[in-house]
Amino acid sequence: CVCLNMLDGFDVLVMSFTASGVSGEWGLNGSQLGLLLSAGLVGMAAGSLLLAPRADRVGRRTVVMTSVLIVSLGMLLSGFARSYVELALLRAATGVGIGGILAGATVLVSEYTSDKWRVTSSFIYTSGYSLGATLGGAAAAVLIGRFGWRAAFQFGAVASLAMLPVTYLALPESLDFLITRQPAN
Repeated sequence: CVCLNMLDGFDVLVMSFTASGVSGEWGLNGSQLGLLLSAGLVGMAAGSLLLAPRADRVGRRTVVMTSVLIVSLGMLLSGFARSYVELALLRAATGVGIGGILAGATVLVSEYTSDKWRVTSSFIYTSGYSLGATLGGAAAAVLIGRFGWRAAFQFGAVASLAMLPVTYLALPESLDFLITRQPAN
């Protein structure tokens, strides 16, 4: 969950890292750039609202894994966007995935943490966001300097895709879901 939160930290801020390159390539004004910077946040809100209730029906693990896939595809396609409108739509779609990860992973952390360690585990989990933003920002600076702004999105896509097998193998299902729904097997 910490690694997923690190991805979220990078994915949310990647537009800030790439703003000058994107703006320079497409000659954007302030309001167009503002649209790009806020599109991911709008998507996050939508993802949290739309995907969190689905987790009660299909399981948090499924929602988190689907959300990681959405983020991966959104980041990959963002690296190939041909206009700021297309990039804004892709950032919103990526935000939906980020919102789904946040909604699911936060609950999983709290469900699997004893009362004694809840504060510590919450701190460790939330620190992943800052760590991902910081390390991702450093990586993005190098990539953007060498390959251009699109490389930052492609890096995010590769990192997110790499988390899919890790999530599949290591992320447990929600205890509450298992107790309430009692799915087969």
